[in-house]
Amino acid sequence: MKNFKLVPVFFLFLLIFVSVSAEQPLHFETVTFKVSGNCQQCKERIEKVVTKSGVLKANWDLETKMLTITFNPHILRLEDIHQWLAEAGHDTEKVTAENEVYKNTSVCCKYRNDNISPKKEKSKKPE
Repeated sequence: MKNFKLVPVFFLFLLIFVSVSAEQPLHFETVTFKVSGNCQQCKERIEKVVTKSGVLKANWDLETKMLTITFNPHILRLEDIHQWLAEAGHDTEKVTAENEVYKNTSVCCKYRNDNISPKKEKSKKPE
C-alpha cells in the first residue's frame, strides 16, 4: 500500500524535472577572445578563474593570448566571464582590470606597457 502512495509523488517529481529540463536545454557555445597575460602562471590563473559551473572547457594559448571557452549560455553570460578575468588581473577585449588588482599580480605577469620601467641613462662623467 505504501508503494502505491509513492508512485504519484515519483511522477510529480519526474514531471517537474522534465519541464525544468525543457526550459534550459543542454546547449554549449564556444567563443574565442583575447585575454592579456605573459606566462604559465597567467595561463593557470586564467583557466582556473573561468572554470566554474556551466563551463565545459577552457584553454588560454600563451602564444596567441587567446582564450577558447565552451560554456552553457543558459547558465553563464559571456560578460560575466570577461568580468571574472578582469577581477583576477587580466584585461580582456571587453573589460579592463582595475589598476590595484593588476598591480598585485606577479612581476612575470605584467603585460601593460606602462609598467615597463624606463631604461636608465648612463651617467655622464663630468669633464
